[in-house]
Amino acid sequence: MDSLLPGAPLDQFVNAIWLLERPAAEGTAELALPTGTVELVISLDDDVIPGYPGINPAETCHFSGPLICGAYAEPFLINTASNSSTLGINFKPGGIAAFLPCATWELANRQVELSLIDRTMADEIRDEAGELGGSHLLRRIERYLVNRIKRHPHEVVAHAVDQFSSEHMPTVSDLVNDSGFSHRRFTELFRKNVGLSPKRFSRVTRFQKALARIHQLKEEPDWSGVALDCGFYDQAHLIHEFRRHANMTPTQYLSARTDRSNHPVVV
Repeated sequence: MDSLLPGAPLDQFVNAIWLLERPAAEGTAELALPTGTVELVISLDDDVIPGYPGINPAETCHFSGPLICGAYAEPFLINTASNSSTLGINFKPGGIAAFLPCATWELANRQVELSLIDRTMADEIRDEAGELGGSHLLRRIERYLVNRIKRHPHEVVAHAVDQFSSEHMPTVSDLVNDSGFSHRRFTELFRKNVGLSPKRFSRVTRFQKALARIHQLKEEPDWSGVALDCGFYDQAHLIHEFRRHANMTPTQYLSARTDRSNHPVVV
């Protein structure tokens, strides 16, 4: 996979622009775990992207043109069977709000064709993606996105996202008090920009911190210690949250993990 970490000012909104080229695998389904971020995916081989409406591999669907994967708080399936060349843009939490006319919460836990939200952007980015390959393509998409920025990140939301990602995660109440807004107004702003409520986003972020640690384990650990180190009350709390966000237990994940932490084998 080739990837580009964008420079200023795009780095305020985008984590990475990536290009994945691999042989298509017949009937391949991958489980995607929630990250709280939004992804824009474009097939360079075909204008049709196969997918799944849920987490049952037997139920399939198809999307046309560039596809937005909204901020998820639950696992979902992606289909890699027929797309060998895929371009993707991974937006930072709240980053997509600078480019689209809709509120980000409208995309939460959904995969939506970009043309249904912004036909012009869908046509333009598809044209841009068809021009060049490799690193030249990634740079071209970076320049295109810079010219599409419509507004700056909301300062309060951006600060809250940074705090949730810090080593010592604050409570939602702490961030509400720091913001100067009411709890209702703070939640409204956060959902509009990030797509998830502050509470839901904090749970996904805590899950991701635990996932990063568990993915690197060489053998089954003391789960109680892992739970406490990652901010969970106890082992039962860790297992509950893992089932909620990965549809499996931490022990099952150890057997199902691949080289990419957020894409375990479907079990």
